[in-house]
Amino acid sequence: MYPRFHLVMPFSRSSVCVSNVIWRRMLRDLGHVANGVNVAHNVTNFLDILQEHAGNGKTKISANQKAELLSALSAANSNILALFYDEYSAIFARLTLERTVSAIQNWANDPSKRKENSSEIDMDNRAYVICLRNACHNISLIEEIGNRAQHRRTSTINSLLIPQGSSLN
Repeated sequence: MYPRFHLVMPFSRSSVCVSNVIWRRMLRDLGHVANGVNVAHNVTNFLDILQEHAGNGKTKISANQKAELLSALSAANSNILALFYDEYSAIFARLTLERTVSAIQNWANDPSKRKENSSEIDMDNRAYVICLRNACHNISLIEEIGNRAQHRRTSTINSLLIPQGSSLN
């Protein structure tokens, strides 16, 4: 994994606003998801950043950032839900997405206010974000394994094919 740079900008005496670099990475990842590009991988990246920064109790996002993240997540929802085929997994995905929305909404609150209002529900929201991230990460790993297996099959088949123009004599 690549090193993470924690860039923050002052927001108030008690908190810092998440940097535009981090926020734009989150929007980029959700944009890829909305466009169907490496969905599981990009959801994992988005949720990893969300968990790290929203859960650290030190940063917040502005109202505009919150609105854009929620809009981007809404646009990506159908592709995220498509990762989960069976009924149980689909219910799980919908629940974890609802809790992800709650985590984003809470992230817009001042960290000192979040500490005052800290509750088991907030801890549950963070846990659900981790659950969805882990599920998407597992799907991403399975996709990588499948891609490598397909590459090996293709290489094996290509090595067995008789080159064009050669005779069987």
